[in-house]
Amino acid sequence: MRLLPYRRIELQTPLPIATVIRTLSDAVEPLRSSWLDFGSRPFEGTVTGAEFLIYRVISYRNSFRPEISGTVAPDGHGSRISITMRLHAAVAVFVVFWLGSVFIIGVLFTAATLAGSASVELALIPMGMMLFMGLLCIGAFSYEARKAEQLIMMLLEAAPPTAHPPALA
Repeated sequence: MRLLPYRRIELQTPLPIATVIRTLSDAVEPLRSSWLDFGSRPFEGTVTGAEFLIYRVISYRNSFRPEISGTVAPDGHGSRISITMRLHAAVAVFVVFWLGSVFIIGVLFTAATLAGSASVELALIPMGMMLFMGLLCIGAFSYEARKAEQLIMMLLEAAPPTAHPPALA
């Protein structure tokens, strides 16, 4: 079972691979030193040969903004761009730690409730906290992933993706 959100898509574009790589490179600036530096391009990160690791430039804080990695390969009718969007590793570690901690506390509260030394309401608090974090994580990630996908499709004149539905990693 997957715990963290991710998204995999493959885009088809009539553009040759060299044009796709140049267009991506032109749309990506080096990683910003401050979140207050909005930059002038839609993405930040690196494009190295036919591979890239980028983030959408946003003017607000969203720790669940996807890390977008991908490769560009020639295709019979242009190019194919394979993209994976996932949480940044530090955010993923924090979410797993947070959910794990709340789960353990929930088990302890449930045991105390079953033993009769705590109320049922106390055992429901950790469940609500886990639900809140799950919805926050998936919602904020999905919002940013959709925006990034649309922007990449527009930049690369790509056809609608063959998508593997948003899943939990």
